[in-house]
Amino acid sequence: MTDIRIGTSGFHYKHWIGRYYPADIKPGEMLAHYLRDFDTVELNNTFYHLPKEESFDTWRKSTPHDFLFAVKGSRFITHMIKLKDPQRGLGNFLPRAERLRSKLGPILWQLPPKWKQPSACAAWSLLLKSCASPTPAARPQCWRCAWRVRTPAAPSS
Repeated sequence: MTDIRIGTSGFHYKHWIGRYYPADIKPGEMLAHYLRDFDTVELNNTFYHLPKEESFDTWRKSTPHDFLFAVKGSRFITHMIKLKDPQRGLGNFLPRAERLRSKLGPILWQLPPKWKQPSACAAWSLLLKSCASPTPAARPQCWRCAWRVRTPAAPSS
């Protein structure tokens, strides 16, 4: 049976106050309100910076047992070092994402917009091999990954 979930790319947006969230909501109450309507969310902020370990722990503890987080892969890995020596970034990124434990859904990798298809395919292969590597220790989990390749024919938003 297929598990279909509906969520959004993030949940902590000031411009949602008064539209989705009540006008008087406090920032720390946004996730609890979000949980009334959705059973999954994309952690989009992980693309821009690596949240503290405590943030992942708080997200895990603040959500129901069947909630899933899609975690956007770090742009440090895909855009800054362009998947050259991806273990350098994965060693910091994956252990934090794994703090979500059973609530860790797919890791969403967005590749740079100017990469041509062959480069993107080679990058996928390299990243998948790095994710599967037992370094630094044998990983307790298999990751589900999703890829976003932007091309001139595809919209960027």
